[in-house]
Amino acid sequence: MEPYSKILEAIEKNGDPASALVEIEQEINEIPHKIEVATAELASLREEENSYNANLPNYQAALNAANSHLATLSKSDLNEIRSLARPAKTVERVAQGVLILFGINSLSWDAFRKFLGDRFMENLTNFDVHNIQKKKIEDLKPIIDEFQGHEDQIRNVSHAAYGLYMW
Repeated sequence: MEPYSKILEAIEKNGDPASALVEIEQEINEIPHKIEVATAELASLREEENSYNANLPNYQAALNAANSHLATLSKSDLNEIRSLARPAKTVERVAQGVLILFGINSLSWDAFRKFLGDRFMENLTNFDVHNIQKKKIEDLKPIIDEFQGHEDQIRNVSHAAYGLYMW
């Protein structure tokens, strides 16, 4: 019954059977193209899935490393950072990276100190690393690039900033 309802709908829309047939023929002619587009989209999704699955061990290792660095942060480390009126540029850049990840618009030191509230460690622990927006990654890239290979520079300035950077 469904194919007939489509024909009746086309006749009502166009007013006569000949116009309805033309419309139906156009729709039928578009089917191979729609199948081709859907097949290409499916192939792209499968390729993306294969890439993700191939990199899954790397992602898991990075996540485990981040969690181990997070475990090195103590309350006294955070209090040390919170107490700084004017932090070293290195500490400030790491703080800006954390603010970017959490979507906080102001990248000021005061904004970071406010963010260091009671639930800071809970926020870090529960952060959803699987759904980081592409824009945040792009905004974070200059900070990561600035210290890539120079992580000791951060560690020498602040143990807490190092733990946050490695997180």
